[in-house]
Amino acid sequence: NPEKTTVTINLPKADVATIYRAQWINGDEIALSGFTNDGAYVWIARMSEGTLREAAQLSETVTWTSTGLWNVGLIGVDENGNVVTQTAATGNQSVLEYRYPDSLAISSSDTLSGFVRSYVMRGERSVMVSDNGALTTWFGNGNPMSLAGKYNWAG
Repeated sequence: NPEKTTVTINLPKADVATIYRAQWINGDEIALSGFTNDGAYVWIARMSEGTLREAAQLSETVTWTSTGLWNVGLIGVDENGNVVTQTAATGNQSVLEYRYPDSLAISSSDTLSGFVRSYVMRGERSVMVSDNGALTTWFGNGNPMSLAGKYNWAG
């Protein structure tokens, strides 16, 4: 019912942080990423409690005044419910960080060429859309197969 409010979460004020992406990570929690003048952050909002947990900093060099903001922040959730974030590395590479949803501590990371717009892992299949719109997919731990030139992200 769009007319009924079920929960209100107090997000950081607009002059403190700009939230630019949100994604459900389970049936009760939403990961949010955004920027302050001190860097890029990810927060977890819990619907059942109406709370916002303390933010985890993703970068202190990329702030809301930086160019290329879309290269740092929330990417998605993997099949284990880990929050996947991206931080810019050197050159034309990005680092994906897999974070435990309860603590946002980094459990592992991957370095990829280019920047990732979205990243989804579901069971045996992973799907990634790169910054140039190319769609890449792979099964299990197999080699990624780029579908560039055949399929492109329309968003």
